[in-house]
Amino acid sequence: MYDYSKYLTRACWLEIDLDAIKNNYNELQKMVGDEVMVMPAIKANAYGHGIVEVARALEKCNVKYLAAGVLHEAIKLRKNGVKTPIMLFIGNNITEVADLYVRYDLMPTVSCMEQVEALSKAAGGKTMKIFLKVETGRGRLGINAEELADFVKQILEFKNIKIVGMYSHMSCPDWPDKESFSQWQYNRFVAAIREVEALGVKPEFLQLANSNGSISRPEMRLTGICPGQSMWGYSTIELRDSALKLIPAIKSWK
Repeated sequence: MYDYSKYLTRACWLEIDLDAIKNNYNELQKMVGDEVMVMPAIKANAYGHGIVEVARALEKCNVKYLAAGVLHEAIKLRKNGVKTPIMLFIGNNITEVADLYVRYDLMPTVSCMEQVEALSKAAGGKTMKIFLKVETGRGRLGINAEELADFVKQILEFKNIKIVGMYSHMSCPDWPDKESFSQWQYNRFVAAIREVEALGVKPEFLQLANSNGSISRPEMRLTGICPGQSMWGYSTIELRDSALKLIPAIKSWK
C-alpha cells in the first residue's frame, strides 16, 4: 500500500538551538549574581520551543526552579524524567486536583484559603510547598499586598504547608527615566514582604522582576527573577549599556 504519511502533516517546523537557551540562562544568572535565583518561565510549551527538551537542557545548568504554566505541562515534565522543582502559575482548579500536586511533587500558586485546605488534606503527612501570588498593581490575580500578612497568618495554622516563594507581576517595567509605576509596585511588595517576615516566615524565592524588570531595575531583583522572553534570546527593552549577551533560540524556520 502506498505510504501517504509524509504528506499528511504540515511541512513546517522550527529548529531550536538548546545551547542558545543554556547560554541565555547562564547570561541572566551572571547578570544578577549568585545571590539571586533565576527561575525560567517555560509556560506554553516553553513559548513554543518544546517544554521537555528545554527543561532537560536547563537541568544541565543546575537551575533551582522551573515555572510551568498549567498542570498538564508540569505532569508531562515529570513523566519525562524532569526532577527539578516545578512551580505552576495557574491557580484555578487546585481544590479539585490537589492530589495531583502531591503525587507529582509540584508547587502550586495559591491565592485563597480553600486551596490551602485542599492541599493540606491531600498532602497528609507530607510537607506541601507552595508559592503565593501577590497583587501589587498589575490588576489581575493574587492576594492584595496589604492583605498578605493576614493571609499568611491563616496558612501558619496548617503545619504541613510551607511557603517557599512569593511573587508578583510587573505591569510596565522600563528604564527609570521612562516610567515610575514599577517603583510603586516594588514598594507595595516589599512592605508586604516585611510584614510576612515579621511573622517568622522567610520564603527563599521573592520575585517581582520579569525579563525587562531584571534588566532595567537591578534594585528590584530581590532574591529571584522569572525571565520569559529573554530565555529565548529576545528583549523588548533597550539593553543600553548592559553586558547581557542573548542568542536567539530559533535557528531556522523550515
